[in-house]
Amino acid sequence: MNTKKLIVFLLWAFLPMVIVGLVMHFSGASAVGLPEESSAIDPLAAMKGLLFSAGAMLIPLLAVIFTQLIFKEPVLKNLGISFKLNRWE
Repeated sequence: MNTKKLIVFLLWAFLPMVIVGLVMHFSGASAVGLPEESSAIDPLAAMKGLLFSAGAMLIPLLAVIFTQLIFKEPVLKNLGISFKLNRWE
């Protein structure tokens, strides 16, 4: 196992996730959309939470791509992405 590559990936994956989580927390975004002091649904908080969560799902993909680029390895081939019409041939 390539320990250096693993450490680079974990740094690229987890540090941005922590930052996104902190920004989400301090911006008032909610994953559920329910404020703590009331039982009414806050649509703005729910929308912020949805956008932050959807954006956060791209961070591990970007971490893989950045790690592959740093170590000068092919990106698309290792991700299984192919632009052929029939990849079984």
